[in-house]
Amino acid sequence: MTGPDPSDLLATWPLLSLMWLTPAAGALLIWLLPWPRLARWVPPLSLAVALVLALVIVGRFDPSRAGFQMVEKTTWIPSLNVHYLIGL
Repeated sequence: MTGPDPSDLLATWPLLSLMWLTPAAGALLIWLLPWPRLARWVPPLSLAVALVLALVIVGRFDPSRAGFQMVEKTTWIPSLNVHYLIGL
């Protein structure tokens, strides 16, 4: 018996959301860190992670397909019918 296919696992990750939230998480981490010398490394690391995610997204994008790709949609505030939707 083999494990799950890594490409299928990658397809289930919210790559677009992770890409745009990574710099914001880095900024929050800088604000929370008590050591300025360590905080100096957070921006380049968080942006490097965002760059890697962007390259993965570009690699998964299929320009021959019509319509949106890598769509992430979820209900955010059901009582107000507010949804979170992002895609390429």
